Amino acid sequence: MKLSRQNYFSILARWQWALLALLLLPAGVVTSAEVPGRWLFVFELSPAMEKRLPATAEVLQNLLANEGRVHLQEGDSIGVWTCGPTLGAGQFPLTTWRAAQATALTSNLLDFLQTQKYTSAARLAVLAPTLEGVVADSPRLTVVIFCAGENPVSGTTYDTGINLTLQEGRAERKKKSQPFVVVMRSLAGKYIGCTVSFPPSAINLPPFPLPPAPPSNPPPVRVAAPTKPVSAPVVPSLVIVGTKVTGPLAEPPASATAAVSPPPVEPPKLVEVAAPALAPVAAAPIAPVKSLILQGPAPVPVKVAPPLPPPPTNSPAAATEKTDRESRRLIYIAVGLFVVVVIVGVVIFRAGRRPQTSLITSSMQDDPRRK
Repeated sequence: MKLSRQNYFSILARWQWALLALLLLPAGVVTSAEVPGRWLFVFELSPAMEKRLPATAEVLQNLLANEGRVHLQEGDSIGVWTCGPTLGAGQFPLTTWRAAQATALTSNLLDFLQTQKYTSAARLAVLAPTLEGVVADSPRLTVVIFCAGENPVSGTTYDTGINLTLQEGRAERKKKSQPFVVVMRSLAGKYIGCTVSFPPSAINLPPFPLPPAPPSNPPPVRVAAPTKPVSAPVVPSLVIVGTKVTGPLAEPPASATAAVSPPPVEPPKLVEVAAPALAPVAAAPIAPVKSLILQGPAPVPVKVAPPLPPPPTNSPAAATEKTDRESRRLIYIAVGLFVVVVIVGVVIFRAGRRPQTSLITSSMQDDPRRK
């Protein structure tokens, strides 16, 4: 099958772009270290909450359409539970948050609440056993409870404070036909904050703690200050205790000298003994005489703090620099291959334009007799 010039260049261009995209694909991959959050909306199905459905609908619209664009992140999961005589979980499908679909999600959630059965047997205590397991398994969890304040909350770290606030504001909420909105947040399986809001005021959300920033400069190495050298103790001079003497020392009296003089010692007798013959012995080296050093208190050792370990190589700055180097390297390789492919295409194209002649015509053109 013979390809035309137009088809030939079209196929060549496609292969070039495919090769270039394949080489640049690893450089364009971006990984996010942000962990997706989980949101859990809990609705109390009591007769008091049925009367407050219009106010609840307004709170949901403001939370999802306005505040949700600030607090909800793309990819967060949204679950819905109901608290009647038993816990209703899984009746509303689990949803992934998309800001563009906020209006549709709010409409579906309001339709779901209007079809529920509201009974006086509804209680929030059915929430405790299941919620404890969800908190333990969630890296980032936000629980939003809509209630009338007539049933106590149990099974959380903030039960006492929540129930006291519900009891104090119950009459005011009933008069305004407004619900309570209890928000609890947990991080890595532990509660980190709780708020009770009073619509139509804005919902107050406890903030998540910010991750610790890496230190810009390593802390200085602390070295203990050298201790002051202890001087050698001064040996006091010899002190003679006795009668005070003025002027030059006089000779002691004879009585005193006799009193303290030692008894006479008989001189030893000399005995002549033949000395044995001794072999000549080489003179031993004379050891150097060491000077006398007065020992004082033991010196206090100087404690030096150990040096800090080198900064980890997998820090964000090192990882970003490594990614930039790899991206530039891949771009250089891709551009080089692209140039090579273009050169090969031009050579093939020029070879295809050469006129094809028969063997007889070529031999006649090369015959010198025809010139």
